[in-house]
Amino acid sequence: MPENDPSSTKSPSPSGPAVFVFAAVGLILLSGAVVLGWKLSRPKMDLPSIVATTPIPAPAAPPEKPSVSSAERQQVLKRIDLMPNVTAENKERLYAYVEHAKNLQRLLTVSFEIGRTRISDKETARVVKASKQMPFAGVIRDPAAIFVVLGYADQRGEEKKNVQISTVRATSVMELLRKHCAVQNVIQTVPMGSPELFNPKDPAENRVAEIWTVQP
Repeated sequence: MPENDPSSTKSPSPSGPAVFVFAAVGLILLSGAVVLGWKLSRPKMDLPSIVATTPIPAPAAPPEKPSVSSAERQQVLKRIDLMPNVTAENKERLYAYVEHAKNLQRLLTVSFEIGRTRISDKETARVVKASKQMPFAGVIRDPAAIFVVLGYADQRGEEKKNVQISTVRATSVMELLRKHCAVQNVIQTVPMGSPELFNPKDPAENRVAEIWTVQP
């Protein structure tokens, strides 16, 4: 059965990927401003006296090891390539942000029944349970973490209709995270339409929404 019947309720317009980029960059700039303000507010010290009393400087801390593997970044970049209705300029900004993100991970994949855009009771219970366990619960406690929900549809039917279906699915997951999982973080929804990302021989694999988290 083609996926051509999104739920009866009218969905709000999803937040665009570009908004996600600017929100994330804003958090980074805000953090930098706080650090700079702290440095400028410290009292000035006499550099020669410091050198005289501390002839051997403490060893520098080793650089933090990135927690994102190359394979994980490639998964995210592949999804950016497949985003419909996104300009090349905005995609380039997303590429740059992904390359510098401290942590990227897919927390959960939510499945939908054929022709449905609302989450079943069984899937709702599974998402709520997962949100109370690690690593999901740990990300929720980080106010700087950004949630990104990617909605998908299978490849049956017109692409324009499939983008609409993927939009409502992503929005449904966002509402679930807000109402039942206590997620207060920034959440961005991204309609992916019906890209050839999953198993083309199994349409059910495309009737999903992915919950990703980004920690700048």
